[in-house]
Amino acid sequence: MPEELQQTIQKQILILSEDEQRQVLSFVNGLRTKNHSNQTLGGLIDDCFKNVSSDVMDRLPEDASVNLDHYLYRSPKK
Repeated sequence: MPEELQQTIQKQILILSEDEQRQVLSFVNGLRTKNHSNQTLGGLIDDCFKNVSSDVMDRLPEDASVNLDHYLYRSPKK
């Protein structure tokens, strides 16, 4: 890893809270231990959401898949 990149990553990690640093560590460990080439798209999506709490999931709009552009860019709902 180039030294400049390593220093930039270290600086960014230092400003994170302890909880956020633990999340980064978990993410990095996951990158090192997983073989994504054998995983399905559904499996990758499941991995992304496995650490999201149920109260956060409950707050997501039910029509998010249909109206994603509305929620991201405020385009008209379908």
